[in-house]
Amino acid sequence: MGEDKRSSEGKAVEKGAVDTPIQNMYTFWYIKRSTGNKAVSESYEKSIKGLGDFKTVQDFWKIYNHLVRPNDLPNTMDYHLFKTGIKPMWEDAANRRGGKWMVRLRKGIASRYWEDLVLAIIGEQFDVGNEICGAVISIRYNEDIISLWNRNADNNEACYRIRDTMRKVLNLPQFVALEYKRHDTSLSDNSSFRNTTLWRSDKAGGNNGEGSSGGERSSTGSRFSREKFDKSSGHQRSAWSRENKRSFYKNDSNDGHHRNNNKSNEDKTEGRCIVNAPKFFYQSAMEQHSQKIRNKGVAVSALIRDEQERYRLHDHYLSTALDEVHEYMTAKIDPILTKALEEVLLYQPDQTADFLANAVRGTLNLKKYNYVELKRQVYFDRKVRHLMVLATNSAIRERPVDLPAYLADLFESRSKFY
Repeated sequence: MGEDKRSSEGKAVEKGAVDTPIQNMYTFWYIKRSTGNKAVSESYEKSIKGLGDFKTVQDFWKIYNHLVRPNDLPNTMDYHLFKTGIKPMWEDAANRRGGKWMVRLRKGIASRYWEDLVLAIIGEQFDVGNEICGAVISIRYNEDIISLWNRNADNNEACYRIRDTMRKVLNLPQFVALEYKRHDTSLSDNSSFRNTTLWRSDKAGGNNGEGSSGGERSSTGSRFSREKFDKSSGHQRSAWSRENKRSFYKNDSNDGHHRNNNKSNEDKTEGRCIVNAPKFFYQSAMEQHSQKIRNKGVAVSALIRDEQERYRLHDHYLSTALDEVHEYMTAKIDPILTKALEEVLLYQPDQTADFLANAVRGTLNLKKYNYVELKRQVYFDRKVRHLMVLATNSAIRERPVDLPAYLADLFESRSKFY
């Protein structure tokens, strides 16, 4: 009897040891913004819906792996990740005196940056105490916008450090500008993304976040001003176009021609934040923390990424199917998918698994990847696609002996409907 009790206690301890706690508890939210008359009748507070809470690494991936990736979300939809107890609203007590940093992304690349930002937040890589409230990914028609909310907009030192860390964890090139907006300004103009303050990284600071917390600054009050001062935002983003994609993902050493050298005198002094902050602000604050504490967030993020791979490819048969379809498509039997796969491997390697999984299931939407232009918007008949989805899923469940032959037949039959 005693041995059974000890063994059960040991199993309980062992089971508890598997879960890896994170420092704060977080909640996922989402909102589908209505348009027209319906948008007026529905309040924002009633529109936001909670998706789940998590306090451990394992619980995070249980929720996150079941969410649709931002690249596949419909327009006018937002994801929110906030500390539990803080609502993603300007009027919330924790957000009322704060603001948010924003970066505008061209369509098709938001999933990777959103995931990197989420992992950095729950891994406590920002090292600004209780300043971080949460983050938002906003899917819009011409662009996607990632926002990071902080608690106190008047805390210049914390704002600068959040900005520098955000640029570092997202690995943003120097030509990409970040924008800041206070929540009280949003309440007054009833807008999330207009009338922002635009920041560019100075050449000395770069992406490493070291040295000066200065940089070039200007106000953006309209679409015209964004196009004039910010080459990475708005409807026309020449710095984020296809011809510059390679330099964006490889390195940013050749991005000097993307920068706008037109500086105005009022860029130096306008607004509430100090533009030319003393250089010792960032360094003195960092020296107050030991190396062990600073490395804690990096270690937690590394553990989270390891858990991600374990959860993403937990099914042996699905892994085999991904390997087989990868080998099949690289054999150039299907030139269109082969070209798309090559582009994904080059520019979005983190989405390769999702790309191949959708290809196996017959649910791949090539238009989402912005790399392949098809002659028709409708790829094949809906009924045929539905039958193929059922056939593919049943094949994975039934685990066919000759999976490559099955995939060959699948792609051959599907190619008739391009």
